Amino acid sequence: AEKTFALEHAHRELEHKVRERTKRMREAQAVAGLGFWEMDLASQEVIWSDELYRAFGLEGNSFRPDYNSYLALLPPSERTRMAQVVETTIKTRQRFDVVHEYVHPDGSLRYFRGRGKAVVKKGEVVKLIGTVQDITKDKLIQDAIIENELVMSSLLRSATDAIIVCEENGNVLKWNNAAERIFGYTEKEMMNRPLDIIMPEKYRPHHRAGMKRYIESGKAKVIGSTMEVEGLKKDGTVFPVEMALGAWKIDGHHYFCGIIRDVSKRRHAENELLQLKEKLEKRVEERTLELSNINDRLENEIAASAKAREEVDRLAAIVQESDDSI
Repeated sequence: AEKTFALEHAHRELEHKVRERTKRMREAQAVAGLGFWEMDLASQEVIWSDELYRAFGLEGNSFRPDYNSYLALLPPSERTRMAQVVETTIKTRQRFDVVHEYVHPDGSLRYFRGRGKAVVKKGEVVKLIGTVQDITKDKLIQDAIIENELVMSSLLRSATDAIIVCEENGNVLKWNNAAERIFGYTEKEMMNRPLDIIMPEKYRPHHRAGMKRYIESGKAKVIGSTMEVEGLKKDGTVFPVEMALGAWKIDGHHYFCGIIRDVSKRRHAENELLQLKEKLEKRVEERTLELSNINDRLENEIAASAKAREEVDRLAAIVQESDDSI
């Protein structure tokens, strides 16, 4: 009797442990959004876990899964592909890992990741088992990241200004076509190299100190502003540039972005305009002096003419007096 009691007690403890383990597994499945399934090849019967019903938006009392009913749930474009996955798994006995679409009963498009394998007994595949996880959020985030990357890549390629991104260690992370054209370095040459190689030597200590100060304190003197400095080409040419700086922080790491414009032509045009202005001012001064001299001469001539007219008038008066006396 004691032995029987001990066995019953051990059996109850084992059942309790199984229930607890099953409960924890279900909780873990719910947290991870992970559902389990099993398909018997002989009967085509399919067993789904509760989480799998939730993922598909179905009720266990209204939907009885089997192989064909599962395929019928999928969009037409996915049915053939998933049927091929099952056939290949049975034939090759290799594990599979696929992502497929599913239109949820609420009308939303979901993305499921399915993993599974064949169970072999006595040399024959008797069933398939696997998991399904709703990865819709991850897929949408991934698609958004890819789309943003494509947009960013397009902007970088098409921009006429150099756009350069560097890490907090000062090494180049992104280098667009315009940067290659302006500085003469290819993207391959600049990747993971210090940004300050495109700066004249006199700017480098200030650049390093500024990055260090910003990383340590968040205080910036030039970030968020536009300034004119000098750049250094691969061939050693020093030239004027206009530069705007930005910075951000992701996962504890700092990143810096510089948008740089070669203003050599503008500076040359400004110098030409300045020289032209100086020439015009000098010419105006010269012309003003000429006009002043001409004016002085005219005033002298007018004064002389007036004096001569006065003399003529005086002589004419004398002659007239002589005639009257005669």
